[in-house]
Amino acid sequence: MSKPKGGWEKLKETQKKKKNEADFLKKLYSALVHRINAYTTVRDNFKLLSDISMDMQIEDIEGGMKKLLERYPKDFPDDFTNEFKQFLSFSSTSLSLITTNENKNKNILLNMYKMTIDLNVTESFPNIERLLRLYLSLMCTNCTGERSFSRLKLLKNVLRSSLSQNNLQNLGILSIESEFVKSLNFEDVIQNFANEKSRKKELCFDKQVDSCDDDSSD
Repeated sequence: MSKPKGGWEKLKETQKKKKNEADFLKKLYSALVHRINAYTTVRDNFKLLSDISMDMQIEDIEGGMKKLLERYPKDFPDDFTNEFKQFLSFSSTSLSLITTNENKNKNILLNMYKMTIDLNVTESFPNIERLLRLYLSLMCTNCTGERSFSRLKLLKNVLRSSLSQNNLQNLGILSIESEFVKSLNFEDVIQNFANEKSRKKELCFDKQVDSCDDDSSD
């Protein structure tokens, strides 16, 4: 039978538990602050779209465009306010034509982008199409990161506890991108690997024979 723990040992365990809880709360708070700041930065950079409405004032459009151009100065022209205003006017009349009962409750920006594709007006609003595509393809959620950690838990088990960081990272990528990996032709991959790792050297026997004949003649 184990001896009952004394008051000093219980106090040490309690303090250790409280310290672990405090460290966990600090890390959680830091992660939440970092995530909130990231979301706030994305919202500020794309204020032109995050505050979009059919009756936006010219001051709001110019302010949002200034923020956008500060972040992406090489991707957009210096000013496309008129194009944006024309797009809003066009959307107010055309968006209802392609919006169905299935997608009317979806993101209005996604419906706008589908409208530019379905009505074939991407050439009429090239900067708006680029802006919508950039905004809608941003990785603004943490589901991808959480999915990666979930896969790593499956990969690094008791039998693989000695995996190096490089091998673990490569196996994680293969597991996460399993659909793409299944579409690969492994025969080509194996052949390319064999060609790169081949250490065989071509031997010129004819030249050796000629050199031997020259030596014998001398």
